[in-house]
Amino acid sequence: MKTYIVSGTARSGTSLMMSILINALGEHRLIGYKFPQFEKYLEKLENETDEEYKIRIFNEEIANPLFQEKKNKSYEMNPMGFWEDPSCVVSGLYYNPNKLNIINKINSSKTPLILKLDGRGLPKSNPQYIDKVIFMLRNPHEVAKSQENLIRDSKYIMEDGSEIDLFENLKPNTPEMFINTNINCAKWFLENPDVNHITILYDDLLENPKETINKIHNFLSDGDFTESYKLIKKKLRRSIDFSTEYDDYDLWKEAELVYQFMQYEDYEELIKYSNNKNLEFVKRNKNWICSRYGQRVFYKTCEQCINNKKFRNKLKEHAERIKNDWTNKPCSYECAYKLDGKLISIEESIKTNFWK
Repeated sequence: MKTYIVSGTARSGTSLMMSILINALGEHRLIGYKFPQFEKYLEKLENETDEEYKIRIFNEEIANPLFQEKKNKSYEMNPMGFWEDPSCVVSGLYYNPNKLNIINKINSSKTPLILKLDGRGLPKSNPQYIDKVIFMLRNPHEVAKSQENLIRDSKYIMEDGSEIDLFENLKPNTPEMFINTNINCAKWFLENPDVNHITILYDDLLENPKETINKIHNFLSDGDFTESYKLIKKKLRRSIDFSTEYDDYDLWKEAELVYQFMQYEDYEELIKYSNNKNLEFVKRNKNWICSRYGQRVFYKTCEQCINNKKFRNKLKEHAERIKNDWTNKPCSYECAYKLDGKLISIEESIKTNFWK
């Protein structure tokens, strides 16, 4: 038996849609947990003794002073629950020894099960396990605002044990994730035309709940959605203060065009559009060789290198370990890849080497 998938960019209404499907089809058809990051670990592991289980729970829940704080933040971010399985929500659904419990559950079920896959997980998934996809789409401004509470994890560990976060100085209210995720999902839909899917706008769900839920019911031809509309409250629209938004080159304009393409499921035109080398988000996804560091980098690495001396020294130490003569090498970023386009020549970059 295959699955019903709920997908979309993080913070696009996927958890609300999961709640609706659980109400209509039953929680017994769910793959996942309401708050997976805090409930999954309560299960006893297969090879875990009673004593090992007890001490693990004690150390994680009782002895950890940050546990309750993290749990409270999780509830604040999504009071209705996430309804997901962390083993596949981002990494995708495909055959893997680490996903055998899910695969076996799908194969043994007599009815389609419900599974949420983040928009980063859907493109990695094997369509053989998927029957239908409900794809949630939300205005990029609201998505970016809602993502402000999400924790980014892209750190360099320094030799003294301290960390440098590549995103430390990056304002989180950006449409970057929205653009990249939706383009990857559009490619997956084009590559898998046999998988039936429907696009549901978050706006429609909140403004016209009964009509939108009827549309979902007709698409699935399954479940009892009679009471599902009661789960939808106008107060769910909380991400409406865009005062922290900033003009990040042309990214907002590009995000709005991606949103428009996705609304009308015009995936071919979106892919054509995304292949334009002059688009800002295309530039941001490039990576290149840093001739001084001697490895591949991307723009966040370069911005940290320019603005953070401690981070720059870390790169310099690496260059010296591999005997790379950084003193006579240009900065690739300032010669060819700088986002504002204010480039300098190779000769000038070597002469004004800011690593010295």
